[in-house]
Amino acid sequence: MVGYGKSCSNTYFDASLLEEKSASMALAIERALTHAGISAGDIDLVCGTSNGSDDHSRIEIDAIYNTFAAQNPAVPVVNYNACFGFVASAAGLLNLAVITDCIKKQAVPAIPNTVEFFDERVNFVRQSMKLALNHVLLVGATEGGNYYAFVIKG
Repeated sequence: MVGYGKSCSNTYFDASLLEEKSASMALAIERALTHAGISAGDIDLVCGTSNGSDDHSRIEIDAIYNTFAAQNPAVPVVNYNACFGFVASAAGLLNLAVITDCIKKQAVPAIPNTVEFFDERVNFVRQSMKLALNHVLLVGATEGGNYYAFVIKG
């Protein structure tokens, strides 16, 4: 791990403030990139960990889109919770295990068990691909409005 960022949204109990929550997650991403000494353009893969609900998916996807749209709009995006289910606190760890294997193999498996994707603005990995993975970003959220992002160097 070469970069870490976190932030907290005090709007956790107000479901109507999705933009503020997304901005808070984007801030965690920016902090991780800054800590790693890189920019959004240097990220080769983004892995989310949202639980699949419309609100949580919207927060995560908007944060990813808003961070990468200008410098790296085609960055591949994955979230493997559709494979093993959302298992609360372990979701980030399970996704970390998968992306660690991706870095080792320099290959990214397609997102499984998904027919329709949530948002066409991001480049979800729909087919397995060989990919040079130098920097991978893992993002997520915890209870209470806390957001985190890790940059992992391959």
